[in-house]
Amino acid sequence: WFPPHISAETCMAALATGQRIARHGLDKRRVHRGFMIIIGDETALDTVGESSFNPFQGHDLSVVDASGALDEDTFDILRRNAFNSEGAVVLSGHGGKVVSAGWLMHDDDDNSRMLKGKPSSAASLASKAGGCCVILCQKGSKGEVTLHLPGYAHAIAA
Repeated sequence: WFPPHISAETCMAALATGQRIARHGLDKRRVHRGFMIIIGDETALDTVGESSFNPFQGHDLSVVDASGALDEDTFDILRRNAFNSEGAVVLSGHGGKVVSAGWLMHDDDDNSRMLKGKPSSAASLASKAGGCCVILCQKGSKGEVTLHLPGYAHAIAA
């Protein structure tokens, strides 16, 4: 039930990442402040948002390992470096390549940059750029995340 450009392995690895960050926080016992993980077509996502500073550009990291499970080394890098600032983490739909962090969606009204950690933002984004999988974790969550797909949202408890 994923859009054709998103593999189930990538979505499951991203979901595991989101739930672990929500449940256990970041490195050095820092709590998360809410976050989004977006899985989709990176070229199509360029038409609706951008990352002004991308620490992952030029690196070849994937959340999916050779067996199709969550890559623990990449998880650790993301936990330490990707959820510390405003904006979403973007993953390529096939293969789970880490495309960017700090990604912000353009506001439809004035083309400014925004990304609010709200269900309405996640639902709106899921239907853009050819369809995305968006994992939203609200500030204060202790493990619950919400999976958004075009026309669908489902809360997943820890």
